[in-house]
Amino acid sequence: MRLIVIAVLSLLSCQKWNEMIGKHWSYEKPEEWGASCNTGRLQSPVDIQKTTHANLESVRIDYSDTPLAITNNGHTIQVNAAGAGGITVGETRFNLVQYHFHARSEHAIQGATADMEVHFVHKDAAGNIAVVGVLLRKGESNPLLKAIVENAPKEKGEKTVSTRGNPALLLPPSRGYYTYVGSLTTPDCSEGLKWIVMKMPVEVSEQEIALFRAMYANNARPVQALNNRIILESE
Repeated sequence: MRLIVIAVLSLLSCQKWNEMIGKHWSYEKPEEWGASCNTGRLQSPVDIQKTTHANLESVRIDYSDTPLAITNNGHTIQVNAAGAGGITVGETRFNLVQYHFHARSEHAIQGATADMEVHFVHKDAAGNIAVVGVLLRKGESNPLLKAIVENAPKEKGEKTVSTRGNPALLLPPSRGYYTYVGSLTTPDCSEGLKWIVMKMPVEVSEQEIALFRAMYANNARPVQALNNRIILESE
């Protein structure tokens, strides 16, 4: 199973996002992250099980080719992607800033996780942030992930490769999704995000998964308690 996840952050700037992921913390001891990570009741990721059908707003995606500026930031492999297009959620436009990866997937459906997950980070004109996450499962090779993991810095630092890549290669064509109120999945785990989890899988190869896991074998936060939150599902 593979998912797309979209989170809308109304309180964070891109600068604050980058500051948070740059702080020293470990996926090996998420219980020590502190702040809302330990005390919040709207935490992400979650295991999506029971849902309620609803008439939800559409999600439109229009990514384009850009040079691959690949960064190892100490927590994940990230591709900086300014100028690569963006998404429109209802009537709100969000431009793509960067995307990065987790292994295993952070979200689950019916208790099952995927091999990896990618998060696409966007920003709108008012400074709100939307994050699109896609769960990746083992199957056929994905040319974009192949280029990224083969060229990613093995240690912290940035590297721009000569090839170009379109982020849409890591997205499924279907736009059906689940949605719930949640949080960032990294410290300080700020709450109030709108997560949208789209319902169609995309495959990546076993070799591509192995190359990423050689750098980050476990950079996924465990699923969090739902705490009576309602998960809506588009028709």
